[in-house]
Amino acid sequence: MFNLVEKEEFHENQVRILKLLLEKPYQQKDLAEAMGMSGAGLLYHLDIMEKKRFIIKKTIAHVGNASLNEISINPNAIQRTRRVLNLEPGSYTLITGFGKDSALGQSSTLPSVAKSLLEQEDYKIGRIVAFTTPDSNLDDAKKLARLDTIIEAEYHEYRDEDSPFMKNLEGIIQAEQKDKDLIFDLTPLTKLLTIRLLDLSYKYKIPSFYTGVKESGKNHLIWIYSPTSSK
Repeated sequence: MFNLVEKEEFHENQVRILKLLLEKPYQQKDLAEAMGMSGAGLLYHLDIMEKKRFIIKKTIAHVGNASLNEISINPNAIQRTRRVLNLEPGSYTLITGFGKDSALGQSSTLPSVAKSLLEQEDYKIGRIVAFTTPDSNLDDAKKLARLDTIIEAEYHEYRDEDSPFMKNLEGIIQAEQKDKDLIFDLTPLTKLLTIRLLDLSYKYKIPSFYTGVKESGKNHLIWIYSPTSSK
């Protein structure tokens, strides 16, 4: 469902605006100054970009009859913005996880299995972010795959939509997708985490998959939200 947009469809000033906003939000007057443009000139481009749903304009204060606006990238359009700026991913960040190994399976193998399956399909994984629990087999998981960021929460937090972890999950995803395109592994931990990640997968147009096992015992990817899907 990637809504690919060619850079040629954007005026060079709109491309410059996107580059600035990808780094941080700007107050409208500060953005005009950074662009070296008049307020009216900037507003012309912002109106076009807002209609294309690339930016969000938020009024943060009123001064007399004037509004003080903050301009930011639409979170739903971050990966589209990266494509407009020709920031195609040389590699992806895998968002995955693992719990405690048990008789039901070796959960600690999930990150390495997911990475291997993705790279067999030519998705180079340059970074792994793993959600886990305090009682997980962390050392075993780290022996099998390089885990760049480990986010630990108690198991019950992955089952409680009001837990600090669940409330912060979207913020974690927003921060990670700033520099690289993401791929979600929906296999690990709890059903609630799977549902929340799937929601974010559709919201931010991030590919997501589940690791299945064939009758032969061989692992394989089941794409839930495919990188090649289209609206």
